[in-house]
Amino acid sequence: MTKTIVKKIGYSIFILFTLIIITFLTLNMLSFIKKEPIKLFGYRYSVVVTNSMEKTIPVGSYIFYKEIDDYQVHDVIVFKSKYGKRLIVHEIINITEQGFETKGNNNQLSDQDPSNLNKEDYITTDNILGKVTYSTTLFGIGKLFVTQQSTILLIVIAVTFILFISYLISFIKELKLRQEEKILEQLKNEIKEEQEEEKTK
Repeated sequence: MTKTIVKKIGYSIFILFTLIIITFLTLNMLSFIKKEPIKLFGYRYSVVVTNSMEKTIPVGSYIFYKEIDDYQVHDVIVFKSKYGKRLIVHEIINITEQGFETKGNNNQLSDQDPSNLNKEDYITTDNILGKVTYSTTLFGIGKLFVTQQSTILLIVIAVTFILFISYLISFIKELKLRQEEKILEQLKNEIKEEQEEEKTK
């Protein structure tokens, strides 16, 4: 009985862990497709897809950021580019009357430099999604999303399928066990009734 309980607890933990992984991978895939950050407990998080901040935030890093009231020089911020739905993760290097001047620490020019082919306007607070408070490479998982999106999608599908088959097998075994227990109980009752009948004779 104890072994059965331990087995069920272990299986439940495995299911929970697998569901967390699937949810995490699915959210990341949706974020890449929709080009929008993921919101979680008041923070947003994204995966860095370029090397413009390579010196401090490598490609594939997960960054966590949050809106604050006061942005300062040297803050690394996430802001909306004027070119489509692209998000940029760069450092504030100067504060002007027009807004913030930003630059990737691996880039030669600031985003607002007239010589920059992808010149951005000065960044105002309404375009800032937040200040980066933490970043991690997460064992290279983020880099896989940047370079191997189709592989990740296949992994999600495969894991989901395996989980479904595993659950189905477990359900069938449980159903079969209950049926056997029910039949056994019926046999016991029949034997008991026969014994009682024999006593009354």
